Amino acid sequence: MRYIDKWLIGLLVTSIVVNIILVATLNSKIDQQRHDIEQSLRSDLYQINQSLDRQQQEIREQEQWVQDIEFTPIDDKSSVDDVVLKANWSVREMSDGANVSLRYRPDDQAEWVTAETEETSPLQYTSTVSIDPENSSYEYQVISEGEMSQASEVRRMPDQFLRPIPLLSQGRSQETVDGQKVVEIVYEQVSEPRLSFQEVAKAVATVTYEDNNSEEILLKRYKEANFEQDNHHLTQGLSDDRAWILHVESEERVKHIDLRVEFKSGNVHEGQVYPSEQDYIKSFEKTLKQ
Repeated sequence: MRYIDKWLIGLLVTSIVVNIILVATLNSKIDQQRHDIEQSLRSDLYQINQSLDRQQQEIREQEQWVQDIEFTPIDDKSSVDDVVLKANWSVREMSDGANVSLRYRPDDQAEWVTAETEETSPLQYTSTVSIDPENSSYEYQVISEGEMSQASEVRRMPDQFLRPIPLLSQGRSQETVDGQKVVEIVYEQVSEPRLSFQEVAKAVATVTYEDNNSEEILLKRYKEANFEQDNHHLTQGLSDDRAWILHVESEERVKHIDLRVEFKSGNVHEGQVYPSEQDYIKSFEKTLKQ
């Protein structure tokens, strides 16, 4: 075989190998971008739904006798077993000498609990309620008793204070560095916890490799991870307190990753997060629907 033929064959083989590597790299980047977009859309959809719920609630309140009711958690008086909320509201009108009160109950019980109510200014009131997170949800009603009795509709009390704030993936990257296969996944609670026990206490990933060996890796808080933000687009705009980083580095390719998130309340979200995280999301959705 002539030298030129050998050179052409070598060039062809090299070109094929390079193209295979380029295609594999491109596919990996496309998968990563698709995953990042899906996670971003899921997070945005969650926040949009929350915003729509608040707007619908505001519209309904404007049409009712009771208006502008707001429940605010009191962190220093609340515990895992007893969440204390302050309710502030106003009414459109009130008959002279009427007694106003707020009552509430678990939505599967018949007996009402009446909260002590104080008039803070004309037509403005406040009450403090104590609820048990073990109950799935609560409902409330404002009533006035006097010459003319009035009552608001029975409404469901906001329950976001009874549930942990989910830790959701905000993006991931995977690459090979000096022969080591590196996977990084960034997680963040989708909103600021209003109660301290809604915060994440610990997050642990069980990483299983292609050779079926596995190891446990503790996620680090973003502020403790010492990542160089200029080199990690995934960390841009993250909250120091709500964001967690999973960093996996091994000679073996990662087969799958299971994540267990423990909250200070004792609640747990767990499931597979890599290569797909549908199992983990189901765990998160199940907790919200309880």
